[in-house]
Amino acid sequence: MSRSLTRTATPGIFRRGNSYVVVVRDADRRQVKRFADTLAAARVLKAELTLGADRGTFVAGGSQTFGEYIERWLVTYRGRTSRGVRESTMEGYRASLSNYGLPFFGRSQLAKIHLRDIKAFADHIASTGATQATVRGYVGAVRVVLATAVEDGLIHHN
Repeated sequence: MSRSLTRTATPGIFRRGNSYVVVVRDADRRQVKRFADTLAAARVLKAELTLGADRGTFVAGGSQTFGEYIERWLVTYRGRTSRGVRESTMEGYRASLSNYGLPFFGRSQLAKIHLRDIKAFADHIASTGATQATVRGYVGAVRVVLATAVEDGLIHHN
């Protein structure tokens, strides 16, 4: 049985059991809920989310995983320049992502991949005895995917 929401003195913030629910609308006017442990934290969260929505920079993120996004990305990616991307480059991306990127990030939500995760990925590849150039290539493939996710509005930054 779900716990009901109780209004607080702050519009858009509700109490639910021992935590607080912040309800805002994103730039596309979709309702988004986030949770906080304290009323003070909920007020800060609401201010940040509202500011992001007003600026059009707030991205809900969703629950799409890296693996799910890669499936579509490999089929639809055409490069980030007017010249497009060479087939040999795409083959390199495909190999890098299937051999290293997917096993490492496959189940991770796109919105929850952070710089520390990219660094851990680079350390993981380096621990296999790969050269620095190889590490840069594999990390580069992941960064291209994340840059496209930013362009698609799925994550806030790369």
